[in-house]
Amino acid sequence: MPANNSAPLPWEKTLQDLAILRTMSTSPLSRFSVAETSSSEANSAADASLKASYAFQQKSRSALRLHNSNAASNSTHQLDHAKEHINQVLDGLEDR
Repeated sequence: MPANNSAPLPWEKTLQDLAILRTMSTSPLSRFSVAETSSSEANSAADASLKASYAFQQKSRSALRLHNSNAASNSTHQLDHAKEHINQVLDGLEDR
């Protein structure tokens, strides 16, 4: 267990925190609370968020799978080869 070499909390920060707590205890807490939502609305929002998360995960995995398979690189090489071949055919037609 490491030795506790840290200094105690500074008094000015402690007093400031206590002042904030005192202010909050004397004021109505309702103004600080978040508006409540019904459980069905919360569940709908959670379900929508979960579905969006699953969709993002699925698309991310598909993109990573495609990247790792080098399919895009192979397709690029095939297209470059086809382009060279077409250019050679066009050059041969222009010579005639």
